[in-house]
Amino acid sequence: FAKHHKIDEQIKMLSKTSNLNVIIGTPKRLDDLIEQKALNLKRLKYLCLDWNDENVKQQRLCDLQQIKQELLTLLTNDNSLRQKFKNKKAKICLF
Repeated sequence: FAKHHKIDEQIKMLSKTSNLNVIIGTPKRLDDLIEQKALNLKRLKYLCLDWNDENVKQQRLCDLQQIKQELLTLLTNDNSLRQKFKNKKAKICLF
């Protein structure tokens, strides 16, 4: 789920999907989809956070503090997502 696609189109596509095992997206877009209750996280096994956006490409180096803050924001905004990782029912990766 990327920011260059309209969120309404992604929500429409997600409404046709019952469960997802793997989710890949930018932290902000995933946060927006979770806030709008568009993502069903019941069967989630892997979450890949995509920090490969234009800002990071221009910096050439990854800002670990920024990644940490965005990850914490994403996990604190959604209790079900946080529980999945806490209970080791899902794994997270960074791209």
